[in-house]
Amino acid sequence: MKISKTKYFARLVVLGFANPVMYVLPYLYYTWGNQMLGRYHASLTTLAGLVGIYGIIALITYAPSGILVDIFGAWKLSIFSYITTTALVLVSAFVTDINVLKIVYIALGFTTILTFWSPWITSTARAGGIENQTKSFGFTYTFVGLGGIIVNTILVKIIGNTSSGIKPGLIVLAIITAIIGVLYMLLFKDIDNIEGENDDSSKFKFSMVTQAIKIPGLWYAGLVVFAFYALLTTTSVFNQLLTNSYGMTNEQASFIAVFRTNGLGLIAGPALVFVVSRFKSTAKTLLSTAIVEVVFVAAIMLLPKSPSQVISAMVIVLAIAFLQLGARSIYFGQIGEAGIPDRILGTASGIISLIAYSSDIYMPQLVAGMITDKAGKIMTSGYNTVYMLQFGLLAMVVVFSLLVWRESKKNKAILG
Repeated sequence: MKISKTKYFARLVVLGFANPVMYVLPYLYYTWGNQMLGRYHASLTTLAGLVGIYGIIALITYAPSGILVDIFGAWKLSIFSYITTTALVLVSAFVTDINVLKIVYIALGFTTILTFWSPWITSTARAGGIENQTKSFGFTYTFVGLGGIIVNTILVKIIGNTSSGIKPGLIVLAIITAIIGVLYMLLFKDIDNIEGENDDSSKFKFSMVTQAIKIPGLWYAGLVVFAFYALLTTTSVFNQLLTNSYGMTNEQASFIAVFRTNGLGLIAGPALVFVVSRFKSTAKTLLSTAIVEVVFVAAIMLLPKSPSQVISAMVIVLAIAFLQLGARSIYFGQIGEAGIPDRILGTASGIISLIAYSSDIYMPQLVAGMITDKAGKIMTSGYNTVYMLQFGLLAMVVVFSLLVWRESKKNKAILG
């Protein structure tokens, strides 16, 4: 695919901002839960349940999302998602009935996952051509981090501390969503034109699902993404580690968490894209990342639990976060190396997402249970169990990245 550098990076910016914008409303509770209480006249448990409803629908629609991409194309599905999600955000802005909001959240599971997630992955993979796949994912996730910071900062200012700010905040969010939709419509008109495929060979057939399932590289890549995504979940315990073992205040730990979960992504993505350009392999880069991360996990495990070691603990935690966010930026870039044809990219991304994000069902509770006793108090000894889990997940990355790398070399040999 030959496009100008300006158009290429414009595409990445749009995709980068689209990701956090589309998921503001589904996860509104995590940032503005207190303000939602007064607006929708519901308890925190009920509001948290909305996220649970959304999560269940999301999980069961990941795989169908991929199949729909290969049937209808990423462009049509994405436009549908932007229009319907904008409408749902506006409904949420003007209603105060929690029962109506429940219906909205059920609908969001379809408009932000079924018709958006795999189209977003596919659009990113094809944004600059398959040959630039890893680069596209790396820089797009950089813009995801930037977009999240900018959009959420705007909304923080608008929503403020009271429930009355929810309505204007969601109206602004709807406007931003619509603008991104228009930009996507203009920039991605040709995104479903597959190079080297005629109309008959590129049309979806249900046999493509079977074909995707039979590709070993799809499962290897899916398990690598699963392991890294699960690892990202386990790092949530670092907040408690820094406060309970190293004497940080909750405010200080939360400040570190901002960089740990988002801020470092602005440089981690481009950094690992650079490494990929040197290694000439995404799988090899992920393998190396896992090996380095093993060293840092061992370091935090062996570091004495004392307030005098707080700076060392902070540096190690941020180093682990840097590697995690960098890996997140490029792990879908394995798709090409895993031997997955472009014509079934949607189906493949849906199956990989189903494998990867299945850990959302149990991993947060599992990790929380490791560091707390029956009374809900933090157990310092529980962190060692978390570290063992992290070592196990990193071992998965090492094994399956090697297998993806092997598949890549096989494909190169076949192509001559």
